[in-house]
Amino acid sequence: MSRILLLILTLSSFNTLMATNDENIHTIIIYDHTEFILEAPGKATYTSKVKFTRLNSSSPQDILPLRYNERRKIKDAKVWIYDKNGDEIASYKKKDFLDQKRDDSFSIFVDGRIKYLDLSFPNFPYTIAYEYTYELDEIYGINDWYIQHFNTKTLETSYTCKVPKNYILHFKPYNTEIQPRISTEGEYDVYAWSQVNPDIIEKEPHTPDVKNILPMVALAPSKFEIEGHAGSMSTWHDFGAFIYNLNDNRDDVSEGLQNEVKKM
Repeated sequence: MSRILLLILTLSSFNTLMATNDENIHTIIIYDHTEFILEAPGKATYTSKVKFTRLNSSSPQDILPLRYNERRKIKDAKVWIYDKNGDEIASYKKKDFLDQKRDDSFSIFVDGRIKYLDLSFPNFPYTIAYEYTYELDEIYGINDWYIQHFNTKTLETSYTCKVPKNYILHFKPYNTEIQPRISTEGEYDVYAWSQVNPDIIEKEPHTPDVKNILPMVALAPSKFEIEGHAGSMSTWHDFGAFIYNLNDNRDDVSEGLQNEVKKM
């Protein structure tokens, strides 16, 4: 049944593409669903479920990178690859991902790592489905929602953000007037955005920043917590106080350390 459904969706996406008569499209996103659940100012889960078809080598999504550290853990990850007929040709689990230290090229020391999986396949077109879940033990930001990407046909996309009741969630749409559907689910207030068949946007030479072109919704927390340090983004004053407190007394050097430095 699932194979038949995938085949129908894939064929439908090809028919949709042909109807656009646009040779610059390199990717068809069949669905892209994201869910962010804020359990507390310093604890959350983030889940992404995506299925897309790579039409040619111009499609940029040939690697799936998952960055993590001790406060950003990968709970689970699964990947499936299908040929143009909808037949499964490969499947992977979290244990199959390659793992290496992450270097940001400017920090003296980083404790982050990255798991990644090569999604390339020689015969186009082919379809990739993946899903992964993060467990977050610190909250400083919330992933933005990009409704559309360059040279991509998106059939269905959604973003759901669940926060504790009466929690203030900051969000701002760019290049779109879309607003969330707000409801209550148990102990959470639920903000849900969704879009079907957004307009195709082709990337042109010297294209400015994506926030000036692509439709998206930027999100940010109000109350947050990082490594036991609580803060708030409700006002600039609150956020400034958080930064100030992080740096408070950092210039106080003990007499013992001063003596060690003098001996060098």
